[in-house]
Formats: sequence, C-alpha cells, structure tokens
Amino acid sequence: MCAAGASSQNGLMTECTLGEYCDLGSAPGSTEVECPAGTYSPYTKAMSMQDCLPCTPGYYCLQAQSSEMNTCPAGYYCPLGTEYGTQYPCLQGTYSTATGLQDVNQCTSCGVGNYCPNLGMAAPLSCADGYYNDYNVRALYCDMCPGGYFCVAG
Repeated sequence: MCAAGASSQNGLMTECTLGEYCDLGSAPGSTEVECPAGTYSPYTKAMSMQDCLPCTPGYYCLQAQSSEMNTCPAGYYCPLGTEYGTQYPCLQGTYSTATGLQDVNQCTSCGVGNYCPNLGMAAPLSCADGYYNDYNVRALYCDMCPGGYFCVAG
C-alpha cells in the first residue's frame, strides 16, 4: 500500500500485513481487507481474496486472526474452511478427547457403561449406580437397572 505523497516504490510503500490483502491502489487504513473467517493468508503483500487460503482440515480460522490456523478443540471436528472452533460439534452419543479432528466419523461412540447426551462432548459420562447402558454405539442415556439385577456405576 502506498502512503499519500509516495513518489516511488522505494519511498513510502508498506507491505500489506499477514491475514490481509491490499488491492491495486490501496492506501493505509482504508482499503486493506482481512481474509474472511474460514480462510487465512500466510503471505505479506497479498493482492486479492485469491491469496486467502481455505483453513486446513483439523483447524479453524477466525477472521480477526486470519494469518494463523487454530487447532480444532476436543469434542469438535473441523473440515476444510472451518470458521470457528465450535462450528462442528461431535454428535449426541459421541465424544472426542482428541484435538484436531477433521471429520465427524473421527468422533468416538460413547460405548458400554457410558452416555453422551450433549453435542460437542470432550468425554463420556458414566452411568450412575442403578443405571446401565449396554449399547456399544451412540448412547444418549442410561436405562434404569431392571428388577432382579443390580447395576454398578459405569
């Protein structure tokens, strides 16, 4: 971008910063544009929106921080172009303790003795005493222990 009164490229020119792009004829403070959420720009001197790259799977890219990618948090997954960390939660009945997931299929089923009633869980909940879950897949709740049996937590 060129400051007012610049007479040459060596004079008063400043590179457009990381995470922004400056169109032809840009002036300081008026025309630099941040890359949109879901994209980032690792370059200085970016000239157009085409210099904003989609955020890599397993990461999210905020508009205010569009020069860097952030690792997807536990309980969520981040496909290509994710705009914020909690955009894609693991489904009910699943969870994830790992960070950087790229696909919903990487979320883990709650499993026997556990349940996952909420979206975006980072760990399963154990069934309480008197309740059980013998579902090997996406358990949303625990069942009451039937008569003639006793059920221990978990």
